[in-house]
Amino acid sequence: MRNWIPLLAAGIATVALAAPAVAAPAAPDSASKCGTKFCIDVKGSGLHVDSATVSTKSGQAVTGYFYLEASTGSGASWVWSPKVTTDAVTFGPIDFTRNVSLCGGEAPTKSEVDHPGDGCISVHS
Repeated sequence: MRNWIPLLAAGIATVALAAPAVAAPAAPDSASKCGTKFCIDVKGSGLHVDSATVSTKSGQAVTGYFYLEASTGSGASWVWSPKVTTDAVTFGPIDFTRNVSLCGGEAPTKSEVDHPGDGCISVHS
């Protein structure tokens, strides 16, 4: 079961607003990367991320808080899911204002520290 979490990372992202479409949009780019415990699958183009799905590498459900950490090199913003028991959570859409390293994982508590095993993707223009 996948959960969907809207995202607004303070200072480096804005939530995209939907507008009526005139023509079908181009297919989004996608990238996936796994750390030792978690994977991140990002769909979007440039600094716009349609969705970022964080999942367990094992495919087994865990109970805790899934998160995205967006790092710019000079700081990081965190977004947390509610406490869930699942194997994956999807965040988005996200519009970043500059290049970021986007990492995702899960933790038993909401602690903004380096969590081992994250999957990370570079989001850039």
